[in-house]
Amino acid sequence: MEIKGKNVLITGSAAGIGQATAFALADAGAAGIALADLDEKGPAARRTLSSKKEQRPFFAR
Repeated sequence: MEIKGKNVLITGSAAGIGQATAFALADAGAAGIALADLDEKGPAARRTLSSKKEQRPFFAR
């Protein structure tokens, strides 16, 4: 599956598999990443992805 240029939605992105998926999709060239997480760690995950992967993900709670 080609990810480059696609928009993606990731749930559970604050840690574990969800966070690893967010990083992998950023590495694969996803154009837009939306992170959805009920955990209070969600905003921190957005900042981490922004700084490490040069992405500007959208976070929704």
